[in-house]
Amino acid sequence: MSPNVSATIEREIWHLDHVRCTRFGFECQDPGHLFNVGYFVGRDQARPSLFVESLPGSTGGADTPVRCMLGRS
Repeated sequence: MSPNVSATIEREIWHLDHVRCTRFGFECQDPGHLFNVGYFVGRDQARPSLFVESLPGSTGGADTPVRCMLGRS
């Protein structure tokens, strides 16, 4: 188990991508998590294609507008 801080996540993403040649899976249960994914993509820490798991709406996390999921504000 790793601490949930940006430095640790960046190191884990880099290790999985460059050392293990695999992709980091992002679990996004509310809109804030999607912004975190955008942060790592913007810093070139996470590269497409991304694996994003989410359950928006009443059966999952907070209601997420489709425009947010598509990267539009």
